[in-house]
Amino acid sequence: MWWQWQWQWQWQWQWPVVVMVVAAARGGREDIRWGSVASMDRGGRLVGIYTAAGRGAAMRARSRARVIEGRGLAGDRYAAGAGTYSAWSGSGRAVTLIAREAVRALVDEGRVTLAEHETRRNLVTEGIDLPDLIGRAFRVGDVVLYGARPCPPCGYLERLLDRPGLWRALAERGGLRADVVRGGTVELGAAIVPLTTS
Repeated sequence: MWWQWQWQWQWQWQWPVVVMVVAAARGGREDIRWGSVASMDRGGRLVGIYTAAGRGAAMRARSRARVIEGRGLAGDRYAAGAGTYSAWSGSGRAVTLIAREAVRALVDEGRVTLAEHETRRNLVTEGIDLPDLIGRAFRVGDVVLYGARPCPPCGYLERLLDRPGLWRALAERGGLRADVVRGGTVELGAAIVPLTTS
């Protein structure tokens, strides 16, 4: 039930260090729930934040952003319902993420020239496997997101950037679409931590 999850998450959030110490004293991680500090070794960090005011508008780099529950990043086209795919139904329209490692691999392989902001994803991560977050809640700073589904590239991005071959190059590395479970603020360098419910 939602209220039970919310209460348990908030309670755990207030005492992450205590949970970490208890788990360490017991020699295991079975007591770690809701992404306590001790589980950060499985996480990553936020290295890029981008928003665009409207469809096709330039992506703006930010050092921090307010994230609105159920909507997305304040000032971004999808939070305002003005994105290219805003009218489409389904979950995962609020926030998009891509791994820095994926973008660098494309460039290193010589498949395409691409800067992180040109992927038009909201958040750029480092050190975490985004496909592992599909079907899971995870924390980015004090914000909680839910990994709804992969974020495959589209022909629109290839046409917008005039980069032939971009769609195919990003086919397996397009990132993740997420919903906002709990709003707050994200900042560069914030920890990205998968949350467990067991």
